[in-house]
Amino acid sequence: MVFRDFLFSGALIATCLWFLSNQLLRQPPSITVDSSARVEWAYAFDVHTNAFFPLYLALYLAQLFLAPVITKDNWVCLWVGNSLYLVALAQYTYITYLGFNALPFLVRSELLLFPLLPLFAGYLISLLGFNISKNVLQAYFG
Repeated sequence: MVFRDFLFSGALIATCLWFLSNQLLRQPPSITVDSSARVEWAYAFDVHTNAFFPLYLALYLAQLFLAPVITKDNWVCLWVGNSLYLVALAQYTYITYLGFNALPFLVRSELLLFPLLPLFAGYLISLLGFNISKNVLQAYFG
């Protein structure tokens, strides 16, 4: 799980964010901004690492202790499990935004908050009866 969830997904996300930030979010060269200022891939992976830790706490540790509750078949348990995923993924997105927003040569870093819109929409739709936590636990542990 560590290789797939942290390293592989982290390398993929860091590569996408590195490419996106260098192509779309950099400020055009001017007198005040050095034209050689670029985001390094290692920085993008470091931002992923910083954002992954709260996600790990929520989706690995909290879900472990809440597993008897969130796998039951009633709406309150569905709400708790899906809210756990909403909070974890929203934190990951926001911490990633903060990491890239700290760089002075990036503009329009607010675009990194865009995944929150489909995340909230998916959360509301999932409350109609799709238990994310239960399905993820079944996929991991059968």
